[in-house]
Amino acid sequence: MRVIIPKKWSRVLPILEEFHIERVRETEDGTEYDAPFGFGVTNRQLGLDLQKFREFVDDIRVEGGKKRRKKLWLFVTPISDHRITLRLPKKWRSLLEQYAKDRGETLAEAIRDAIGNALIQWLETREKPEAPRTKQETEFG
Repeated sequence: MRVIIPKKWSRVLPILEEFHIERVRETEDGTEYDAPFGFGVTNRQLGLDLQKFREFVDDIRVEGGKKRRKKLWLFVTPISDHRITLRLPKKWRSLLEQYAKDRGETLAEAIRDAIGNALIQWLETREKPEAPRTKQETEFG
């Protein structure tokens, strides 16, 4: 998903860059980011009062995703347009269902969050050499 932040909001760019989004280019309209993962940010995190926060939410553009403001939060999420089917052990399914219930999410949302968190962790560590995994580690986690 692409997120375009108008130039007038340049002071919030360093804060947004903490959310695993990559600066693609500067345009005359503002700064364009590639954001493979959704994120949520509050007005306080951005250092904006409520009125300025509302203006910020109205001003940013999201392509290939959606933005929504819920009270003091801005949520930006990519459109889920690719389907993957997989088989899981019954116990994993029940654990995922409990995980979703505890988080107040649907099963699909919980699975996407778990995969997204694993991908973020991988992205943060992929440049560091990792010791080879044993067969047991590969099979069990």
